[in-house]
Amino acid sequence: MTMDEMKFKRSWAEFTISDYQQYSEIKNDQLDDTDKAIRLLSFLSGQDAKEFHQFTLLELFEKLNSLSYLADKPIGAVKPIYQLAGRKYKLTDQIEQLTSGQYIDLEQLLSDPDKLDENIHNIIAILLIPCKEKTTAQRLTERLGLKKWNDIESYMETPLKETAEIVFNNMSISDAYAISVFFCMVSKKFIRITQDYLLQVMKKKLTSLSTMLQSSRKSKTLMKEMKRIQEKMTLIENGVGLFASTV
Repeated sequence: MTMDEMKFKRSWAEFTISDYQQYSEIKNDQLDDTDKAIRLLSFLSGQDAKEFHQFTLLELFEKLNSLSYLADKPIGAVKPIYQLAGRKYKLTDQIEQLTSGQYIDLEQLLSDPDKLDENIHNIIAILLIPCKEKTTAQRLTERLGLKKWNDIESYMETPLKETAEIVFNNMSISDAYAISVFFCMVSKKFIRITQDYLLQVMKKKLTSLSTMLQSSRKSKTLMKEMKRIQEKMTLIENGVGLFASTV
């Protein structure tokens, strides 16, 4: 089989998250350039690595360089609805729409920056809520204005592990990258708003404690509490420990 007869992945849209992680492992592996080129071409074409032993080094590297999209980021567009493995999922695209369960699960996964790439499908699974398939009777009652049925499931109604597996094996890396970038931008804005709110709450409590201190005999206890709040305010202003900060 010639190189031209082989079918290679033509864009990032043809990579699932699973594919991309396999590709990244090969790319980052400590191999010499020739072995790495053969393994990459084998993966990108689905052909056995032995098929590429017949080609010269020049032919191997020319083919690899011709797949120019590999040098770009897998950019895609954020969508309100994603269809994966025959099922529709709604993206939670506003931070304020997150349930407490989603928020807690996200906080846990985002707490380890070194594992973000490894956990990308788990993070996205938290943000994707399965849509409900309405029965004919439900659609009829909605058309008649008798009752409005929920369009999506409640969080964890479908086990998170099940959704994460579907995302891992079916979502394109382009879609995953788009969601990741979007969520990062939105979450930064949310954190700034939350920081301002927490600082206002803490300042009010400091003022209240200061007033109490003037008319209380428990000065040591109040001073200790005021010091604790001031330390937390410093952490929040520096962007540290935001999610764990409570007064």
